[in-house]
Amino acid sequence: MADRLTGLWGSGVLVVDTSAWSRAHHPQVRDAWIEALLDDHLRLSPAVRLEILLSARDGGRFDSTPKASRRAPDSSLEQLRAADG
Repeated sequence: MADRLTGLWGSGVLVVDTSAWSRAHHPQVRDAWIEALLDDHLRLSPAVRLEILLSARDGGRFDSTPKASRRAPDSSLEQLRAADG
């Protein structure tokens, strides 16, 4: 799976935005997403983490969001600058 992930998204750390987070369950990316998450390749900015929490549609989703996003640590300022290009 690591070779497939490298082919899809490269081998570096990925800073995830809100739209990518909301599409993580799509069948085309779900397996690679899970692999990247478990291999510690995904990061969230604090602003994106807040957006994800604020977009929860009900109390159950709000409560489960921190558990789901805990695997993706916050991004550093250097990672955000590198992602900005």
